[in-house]
Amino acid sequence: MVLDKSMKPHLKNLIEEVIGNHVLDMMSNTTLTTGHTGIIVMLDDSPDVRKE
Repeated sequence: MVLDKSMKPHLKNLIEEVIGNHVLDMMSNTTLTTGHTGIIVMLDDSPDVRKE
């Protein structure tokens, strides 16, 4: 829980900088069985998407 609270602001700022969009909310969860972490980010607006 403490790690989540300390990392969330940094991750939020990084996402906003890379995507160029405001983050409204973030949810994350880690399972101890596999060590995998999932993150869901709610953005203020749809991001621009490049088609290649």
